Amino acid sequence: MRWTLLAVILLKSILALPIAAHAADALPTPQTELAAALNDLRTVPPHRQPLIRYLSLYAVPVDRQKKVAATVSYLLNALSQRRLIARPVPVGKTLLRIELDQFTTNEKVLAQWIQSWDAMAAVEPYWHMQTESIAVTNNRKRIPQQTQVVTIDAPWIVANHAMDLRKRTGSIGALLRADYFVAIASLPPRYYELAGVPRTEQEFLKSLGVDSKQIEQLRASAGANLIRSNITQKPRRIIWQPGPLGGVYATLDVEKVTADRDPIRRAISEKNLQLQYDASEWFAMRANGLWVTALFDRAGRRQDSVPDRIAKDTSDPQGDGIVVPMLSCIRCHRQSGLQGFTDDQSRLLRSGVELRSTDRKIIDRVAEFYDEPRLQRQMNFDRELYAEAVKRATGGMKPTEIAEH
Repeated sequence: MRWTLLAVILLKSILALPIAAHAADALPTPQTELAAALNDLRTVPPHRQPLIRYLSLYAVPVDRQKKVAATVSYLLNALSQRRLIARPVPVGKTLLRIELDQFTTNEKVLAQWIQSWDAMAAVEPYWHMQTESIAVTNNRKRIPQQTQVVTIDAPWIVANHAMDLRKRTGSIGALLRADYFVAIASLPPRYYELAGVPRTEQEFLKSLGVDSKQIEQLRASAGANLIRSNITQKPRRIIWQPGPLGGVYATLDVEKVTADRDPIRRAISEKNLQLQYDASEWFAMRANGLWVTALFDRAGRRQDSVPDRIAKDTSDPQGDGIVVPMLSCIRCHRQSGLQGFTDDQSRLLRSGVELRSTDRKIIDRVAEFYDEPRLQRQMNFDRELYAEAVKRATGGMKPTEIAEH
């Protein structure tokens, strides 16, 4: 009994000691990163440990680690619904500590982040494996019922370390590779989940504090029509609405150009002159000055991508050309998220093209809606907000640099 008690005391003492780190000249591995994360987590008060996650830069070339760390910080803040700009805490040379409540506004949002993080961890191949588990109803006869895919700790890491990290954080995978996180969290469905983008356009506007009907009554919006967009290679309408957090921008895009799908011919959506379109792309300013992006179809239903018959993503020559929210939007819109353009509708009005209608109100509404100087001023203001937010989130990077990384 005395020796058993001594063994227990000795084991507890060993577990409380810092885990041996890799030699200074050795390359980091999943196991050494796991050890470093656990060492750091032990310095965090127990009540805070469930909120801690880690991202590792061990697989990133040394000369690119600083830029990737800045990109991670940008993405986390672009997903955040808080006004606060919060940057990950460096742990050693290759580890970043994330505190989830710095990017979430309430318990519901925090729960969604935890759920989405675990969904990413469940299929990552660096600290975990997926296998099939057989459910049984009788332990003696082991009668199989059905199999299910489960995630287990990878055999190349120390099981006790992984178990301790999981116990302290409550997460199946509190440690992920930074490049893996950026690749998965910047695409649907994880992007929409983490960014809190609702399933419908109406709910999206409501989440931003935007009342489109009230804005229309106040004549507070402005827009532009492009005869040929450099993005879609077709006619395109751009609409700006003011929101309490900043500008909210939408494009109305078409697959085929017909009379009722041409924004120049349908200069205003009024009575029988409704412009028909097939998809819309949204850029909306968040409380922290970064953009949240979303795609919706004509019915206002959230979409994971734009059909390539409507638009192509040409920002990556090696890519498949499919436009997706966040990744395509930021990579393509290099000028602080809003591409420069000339409003062809205003140009036509300035050239003396006469508008004809039996309803004078329609003519007046067209003239006031296509106010290019005001639209450009608003866009410049939002670009400046975004550029400053990018600088704070990344430690000095410019929007063009973020688009490259």
